Amino acid sequence: MCGIVGYVGKNNNCVRVLIDGLSKLEYRGYDSTEIAYLSNGKITTNKENGKLENLIYKVKFLEQSNLGIGHTRWATYGMANQINAHPHKVGKFTIVHNGIIENYNEIKEELVQKNYKFSSETYTEAGKEIAVATTKAYSAQVAMLSLIALKLASSKNLINKKQILEILKDVKNLPNYMSELLDNRAYYREIAEHLKEYNDIFYIGRGVDYALAMEESLKLKEISYTHSEAYAAGELKHGTISLIEEGTPVIAIVTDEKIAAKTISNIKEVKSRGAYVIYVTNQIDDIDNSFFDKKILIPKVNDLFSPLLTIIPLQLIAYEIARFKNCNIDKPKNLAKSV
Repeated sequence: MCGIVGYVGKNNNCVRVLIDGLSKLEYRGYDSTEIAYLSNGKITTNKENGKLENLIYKVKFLEQSNLGIGHTRWATYGMANQINAHPHKVGKFTIVHNGIIENYNEIKEELVQKNYKFSSETYTEAGKEIAVATTKAYSAQVAMLSLIALKLASSKNLINKKQILEILKDVKNLPNYMSELLDNRAYYREIAEHLKEYNDIFYIGRGVDYALAMEESLKLKEISYTHSEAYAAGELKHGTISLIEEGTPVIAIVTDEKIAAKTISNIKEVKSRGAYVIYVTNQIDDIDNSFFDKKILIPKVNDLFSPLLTIIPLQLIAYEIARFKNCNIDKPKNLAKSV
């Protein structure tokens, strides 16, 4: 998504301030970078496609200016090129713009009738924000919604005080459990090293575990450009199991004790067809170890907060796969990062 930086100062270092500001906006995702500044009574504009470094090679850092604006453009309407790049200059006005002008067609038609000429296609800029792997965004939402659910249950007398205290005890222990999982990063990297060469990786789960599978499958695709799909474990035999062949990676998530046996049965089905299974679970009493190749054990907590822990190794595996593939994790191609 687009980013804007503006500067008014007294030290004649506007160009450097604008470039530094744009560098702090790179994480948002962009297709081109642009600056405009006032120097010796004239407006100078510099625009470049691609990464900020392309613009850095062109600008004159020593040119004296105390007033300017900069922009990172995420192309939504109009191609990513220098003509469509901001800032736009008409007469004595130089502007940058973020957001959506929903009635741009009506405005344009009116201006065309008044003989105005349009030199670019960017009379609107903007689409929905697209998230890439941010554990803080995911974790904050899950934690907030879980606490809201807990509050509602309490207000309706669906849960007693003793149960609430037990649940909150788990909440207090979450940072320690998270640290335990983070301490296993070398193990997740080992798993990622095995998976890095595969073009297709599948995730399966039931209930909330299926939601986790979808979340993580999306993150893997976004930052490592690896094709991945998430499937409801109970629906495998209706067609998707035909995609499993010798060595196919399957990441199976089992954290809901009530349906664990059913999901394990599905895991055995893919394993018997040659899948390489990574078993992610909080079930510690497994007797049969024959249906998985690698196991990631998640600390057992209340079901409300289990997704906060389960996501950590999954996110790290996706991260490590992206690192092995030399992907630009902070700035994935064609994506804008949520803020």
